[in-house]
Amino acid sequence: MKMKTMRILAGILFSAVVMTGCGSNEATKAVNESIETEKEGISQNEDELELLKPTSEPEVTPTPEAGEDAEEVSEEPEEIQEEEPAVKVGVLFPENVQGDRWDINVETLCSSLMDYGYEPIVYRAKSSEEQEAQIGEALAVDAKALIITPVRAYALDEALQKAKEESIPVISYDELLMDTDGVNYYVTYSSRSMGEKMGDTIIQKMMLEDARKNGTSLNVEFLMGSPDDIDALFFYNGVMEKLQEYFQDGTLVCPSGKTAFSDVAIMRGDQNSAYRELFDRLQTFYADGTKADIICTGLDSLAAGAVEALKESQIMPQTEAWPFISGLGCEAEAVRSIAKEEQTASLFMDSRTLAQECAKLTDTCLKGETPEVNDYETFDNGRKIVGTVTCEAQVIDADNYQMLIDNGYYTAEEVEPELNVYGSTPEEKSYVPEENRVSEEEINTDETPDGEQEAEPEKTEPEEPEAEPTGKPAVQSGPRFSL
Repeated sequence: MKMKTMRILAGILFSAVVMTGCGSNEATKAVNESIETEKEGISQNEDELELLKPTSEPEVTPTPEAGEDAEEVSEEPEEIQEEEPAVKVGVLFPENVQGDRWDINVETLCSSLMDYGYEPIVYRAKSSEEQEAQIGEALAVDAKALIITPVRAYALDEALQKAKEESIPVISYDELLMDTDGVNYYVTYSSRSMGEKMGDTIIQKMMLEDARKNGTSLNVEFLMGSPDDIDALFFYNGVMEKLQEYFQDGTLVCPSGKTAFSDVAIMRGDQNSAYRELFDRLQTFYADGTKADIICTGLDSLAAGAVEALKESQIMPQTEAWPFISGLGCEAEAVRSIAKEEQTASLFMDSRTLAQECAKLTDTCLKGETPEVNDYETFDNGRKIVGTVTCEAQVIDADNYQMLIDNGYYTAEEVEPELNVYGSTPEEKSYVPEENRVSEEEINTDETPDGEQEAEPEKTEPEEPEAEPTGKPAVQSGPRFSL
């Protein structure tokens, strides 16, 4: 029993010793693992501290979200840089077009083109040869359309052939390009319709129906636009279509016999030429006191020449002898003349409307669409019938010229009548030849230091006007405003 008990105790003691040895090994292993981990931790901390040291060019790594945003931001300027430039449109006008509203006409056209997103390239030419070269220049800079008011209507066929070959639309502006198939469209005020409108105005204002019933006759003279301007011919035809019946029954009579267009056309619508032509007729056919009742002209510059010729012939405004005088264009000087009751009427063609219609037509062509034109019959340039967009004109006279101020086309200062050199109103003035006019300073006498007035200078009788108008100062050509 004792022996059994001793064996049991010895076994227990042996097991304890074994377990103690195992625990010591595991503890030693655990301590070693702890030391290695610590060393690794120190190494990692040293690496992290190394990374934290400042460098000359710190590198920042964006987060995925920041990177995506950066790519989106960087895309926007690339889109702006890749935006296509505006399509160019060549705008070609004569250099000698100096109407006081023509520059606004050009500005309105260019502004309207830019509103449609186009880049207008403006050229001015003094000759048809220069304009031919400018057409080539416009095509060379890749103009996709051409808007042309020709210096000479018949001179551009060869220059336009390249545009035709490249399918570049050519739009004739305000004056028709003649004898060429290189023009696609025409934008203008209908010259024939304007002629008809002025014919109706003459019939109404001069009461031709009453004259017909009473068996009385009225005398008329014509001064029309340039013989090489097809629109001048259209205007003449429109006038004559309305007046022809009154010639046939004797209600209208032309003492000079000049009624054919070839006899009444004034080259380039020159004001001085119109003055000389009418002055000669007045001296030849009206010298016996015959009254000229109507002077029908096709331009305001011609009407201005007529006014000067009548005054030179001692026929004064606002008298019974003063005739009805018509014009066309409503230039500022003409409107002022209307307000002073010298010129009777003119036809207003709002250049802003014409420019806007032209820009609209150009945009339609460049989009590859078919423009809406309202005349496919009238305008034959000798090679083709040119599809035309026409605008309507309005008759302006002393009763309604104020509308041109109200609609912003003119300012009051531009068209209201001015005081003459004597300070009187237009109704009070009498016509004095220009060479005999004196200034206000010459009229007003100065007092001497003693308070006495200086002696009045000796008066001289004005010289009689010469029979021929050659001694009269040349009248400057009026602005060319082709229809």
